[in-house]
Amino acid sequence: MKNMKKKISLNNLFQILVLLVIGTSPAFAKVAVKAAPAVQQWKIKSSEIKFAVSHLTHNLEGVSKSAKGKAVCDAKSCEFLIGVPALSFSTDNGNRDQHMYEIISAAVNPIVTVRVVTSSDFPAQKAFNLDVSFAGKTHTYKSADGELIAKLGSPEQLVISGHFTIKLSDFSVKRPALLAIPVSDEVPIQVNLEFEAVR
Repeated sequence: MKNMKKKISLNNLFQILVLLVIGTSPAFAKVAVKAAPAVQQWKIKSSEIKFAVSHLTHNLEGVSKSAKGKAVCDAKSCEFLIGVPALSFSTDNGNRDQHMYEIISAAVNPIVTVRVVTSSDFPAQKAFNLDVSFAGKTHTYKSADGELIAKLGSPEQLVISGHFTIKLSDFSVKRPALLAIPVSDEVPIQVNLEFEAVR
């Protein structure tokens, strides 16, 4: 009977030791990390951001291809943080561009930043939160009116395209006028961004 108790005790002790060894082994730890929700980081590889300004007499478009930024996605959401040099926007008209830079105070506020938070349930997002810092002001658009579409070109490539609209009045930007008629307050924005995975 004593031998049986001793044998049982030794067996129990052996099982405890095995569990302790497995639980602290690198292989077990690796499995545990893989089981946790994955967080993927991306950085901008190439970009094209367009804007449009409307007036009763004509419309014009401008573009920047100098955006920098990153994205962080987990199982629930994606956060995009994008910065664009204000002086990189161009309408292919030097005089007009210079006037635009003065209106938005580009020398004092050299970077336009956009922060977008979406769910990670891509490919299409019809509603998303948008923080824009522009001309020295920051405005938050809750459930912004627009669309963002994500396509995974490969495990190393994420392409984001879409559109949304901002208002100049949200940033206290004085609307330029032609023939005493100011341009439209609403400015549609189109984005095409290619991200590469950060390893």
